[in-house]
Amino acid sequence: MGTRPNLNDPAADTTTQAVARALADELDRALETADADRYDSWFAADVLWGKPFGALVVGHDQINAIHRQMMRMTKPVAPASPEAPAPGCRHLGRMIGMVDTFGSVESATTADVEALAAVLAEAFTDDPVMGWLVPKASRRPAALRAFFDFQARHHALHFDASLLARIEGQVVAAALVLPPGSWKTPFDQQARHGAGFTAIFRTRLPHALRLQTEMDRRHPREPHYYLPCIGTLTAFQGLGTGGRILRRFTSRCDGEQQPAYLEATNPDNARLYRRHGFETIGFLDVADCPPLERMWRQPTGPQ
Repeated sequence: MGTRPNLNDPAADTTTQAVARALADELDRALETADADRYDSWFAADVLWGKPFGALVVGHDQINAIHRQMMRMTKPVAPASPEAPAPGCRHLGRMIGMVDTFGSVESATTADVEALAAVLAEAFTDDPVMGWLVPKASRRPAALRAFFDFQARHHALHFDASLLARIEGQVVAAALVLPPGSWKTPFDQQARHGAGFTAIFRTRLPHALRLQTEMDRRHPREPHYYLPCIGTLTAFQGLGTGGRILRRFTSRCDGEQQPAYLEATNPDNARLYRRHGFETIGFLDVADCPPLERMWRQPTGPQ
């Protein structure tokens, strides 16, 4: 990759621009020829130049396998014409195009319960609220899988509203969605499955019940779609898959002119939701549980 100049040094501006163009051109050529190894080696070398942040290239084999899979599904494109956008723009456009054609968003069904629960369990393994509810990290994945299995199987998938994303048949992202008037789990279901909740949360069951009670108390009463959870497998995060599910969800809300509600369990998620039209309406604090950000979205379009 050669020596990298200081990007903040005005005297090195010409060299800086040349280096940036060279990197963008190499990434473009890799995409033009669907060469994942070339793409990842140049990107990894560029990250390594920025040490101490070079630790970001740990896991190269995993992301390289994903890029190989993506590029197998993407035909090589013709070299850019003289009138084409600048290299960086071409590169960004191709990456966006690859994500847009990579996989599908569809309705979730009862046949998807196990895969859906596995995706959400992995996505929420490091979530601060779930960590508070299931403090022991070694049992958290199994506990969360059981929890999301229950939520999907016994409530959410009774309605045709939940969504998932597949890539080559594999479920890689999912969202549980409850239509207007159905956000609250019926008491008889809660009572019938009390033993299951005890097995999931064990000594933290009182904490879970207290949190759920407060969530129910603060939940909006006017008709709306409720999005209790959305998540993406770790290896597929950052590809826009969760955003595609959110766009499908908000399009439905807008088409039916229905508002939407959710509780964000960390600031990063809240920022994503804001990009899709949600606004913060308050926070939910229970004991020493990490705060939940209550968010509401008004529908857009014709009234």
